[in-house]
Amino acid sequence: MNYYSMNANEIQRVIVAEARECFLRDGYAATDIKKIANRIQLSRSALYRYFPRKETLALHVMRELMTEIYQDAMDYSNTLNGSGWSKYRTYTVHYLENLMDKPSLIVFISDFDRAFIGDYDEAGNGYVDAIHGLMDFDRRMVEAGQRDGSIRADLSASMLSSVVVNATAGIVQRVCPRSAHIETEHGNVAHEIVRRTTDLLFLSIKKESEGIKI
Repeated sequence: MNYYSMNANEIQRVIVAEARECFLRDGYAATDIKKIANRIQLSRSALYRYFPRKETLALHVMRELMTEIYQDAMDYSNTLNGSGWSKYRTYTVHYLENLMDKPSLIVFISDFDRAFIGDYDEAGNGYVDAIHGLMDFDRRMVEAGQRDGSIRADLSASMLSSVVVNATAGIVQRVCPRSAHIETEHGNVAHEIVRRTTDLLFLSIKKESEGIKI
C-alpha cells in the first residue's frame, strides 16, 4: 500500500479498518499493534503516531461498530407505528436480533467491557460522546412513551432507558457466546432466553407497572 499518496485521515481509516477485522476475527486479547501493523505493511513506529495504544484503537473500533448497529435500529424505528411503548420495544428487539446475528461482535463487546473497567483516558472522550448520543435516542423514545401514557412515568426516561440498554446487552453477552452450553445446562435456546428476558423487561416499564420498584 502506498502510504506516501495518502493523507493522515486516510491512513487512520486503513488502520482502524484492519484493527476492526483483527478484533472481530481473533479477539481483543490476541490482537496487538504488531499484528495490525504487519497486516497493513506499516511500521509500528508509524502506527504508534496515530494510535499510541491498543486501547485507543479499540475505542475507535467500538465507537464505529456501535454507531453502525444503532443507526440501523434508528432507521428501522422511523417505520414503526403504535404507542411509544410498542415502538420502543420493537426497536429494541430489532437491535437485539441484529446483534445476536453477530457473534464475533458480541465477544468483542464482552472483551471490551473487561478491558475498560477503570477510568477512560483522553482517547475515550470521543467514544463516550458517541455513546451519549446513542443513549439519548433511547431516552427520547422513552420520553415519547411517557408523554402518550404507555410507559411508566414514576422513573426518569434516562433511568428507564439505561435499565433497558444495560439489561438486554448483559443477557446477550451472557448467553449468546455460550449458546450450546446454555442449551445443555438450562434446556433452553439462548436466543429465546434473550427474547423472553426482553418481554419481561418491557412489561416492567409499561404504564400499568407504575409504582413497582425495579
